[in-house]
Amino acid sequence: RSLEAAGYRVGAVEDVATARKVLVQEGVAGIVLGVHLAQHHSGLELLEWVRVSGRTPTLPVLVLTGYQMTTEEEIVIRRYGAYVFYKTQGIAQVTEYLHRLVRRGGSPPI
Repeated sequence: RSLEAAGYRVGAVEDVATARKVLVQEGVAGIVLGVHLAQHHSGLELLEWVRVSGRTPTLPVLVLTGYQMTTEEEIVIRRYGAYVFYKTQGIAQVTEYLHRLVRRGGSPPI
C-alpha cells in the first residue's frame, strides 16, 4: 500500500514465469522482489533474467528480504546491480529509494 500511496501502480505475481511475461508485455518502472519465492523459486532467477535478457538492463530492482542472505546470493545481487533492503528497514525507506531510482532512470553501475 505504501507504494500505491506514493503513486505507483503495483502488481503482484506468484512466480518467475508470470513475472517475465508481465515485464515483456506491460513494462514496469521498477521491480521489488523477494529472494525466496513460491514453489522453491528464487527472486534472483528473475533478477538474472532481467539483466541478461537485454530487455531491461537498467530497470531498477530492489530485493526485499527478511532472511540473512548467503554469500552466493549477495554475489548475484552485486553482480546484477540490484539494491538490498531488509524488511526491518521498513517500506517507507524502500519507497523513497525506488522513487529516487525511477526519477534518475535506472540502476547504478555494477
